[in-house]
Amino acid sequence: MYGPPSHGISRRSVDSQLISVFYSNQFRLDPSNLIPNQTYTIFFNNAVSGFTTKYSIVTDMPPSGGSCVVSPSEGVVIETQFRISCTGWSDEDSPLWYEFFFKHPSYGPMLLFYGWTPYSDGLFLPPGLEENSHKLELFVKITDVLGSYKTFPLQAKVCSSYLLRLFVVKHQRAGRKRARPRLMKRSTVNDAV
Repeated sequence: MYGPPSHGISRRSVDSQLISVFYSNQFRLDPSNLIPNQTYTIFFNNAVSGFTTKYSIVTDMPPSGGSCVVSPSEGVVIETQFRISCTGWSDEDSPLWYEFFFKHPSYGPMLLFYGWTPYSDGLFLPPGLEENSHKLELFVKITDVLGSYKTFPLQAKVCSSYLLRLFVVKHQRAGRKRARPRLMKRSTVNDAV
């Protein structure tokens, strides 16, 4: 089964808001317009038939209180195995469901791993874009069993192995250039070359 299962809603101490519906064949409420942990009372009134009814709903709170990290924070394509782990997340509607994504620049969010555990298996990540300093945008979506969720953004620097080799060669050459004057002072010119 993919995704968290549903179960009954527990009682909470909440504030209340009123929504009145006077005419609607199909009543729809956009969840993005609702405030978490709020009671909404919806009144339906049909003036023609005199039928009235009311429903009260309580909006859920998303998971809170935690953080996530990617380790290591820098690495190389195919060579480095990354792991994302989360700690401290809680919600009264547990257990929590974790989904680990990277944001593809052209295709949007791409799922890397998911499950009930707050950490991923080892992940091999694609390279970050050069114009973004090889940083790869990642995020974790933490969802409770009622479907309320929180996202946590992360970044990892992922270079291609070719770029790493260039970096190493450049630093080796820079190190040799700094060492030459010291060797020339202690020894002959031939030893320094």
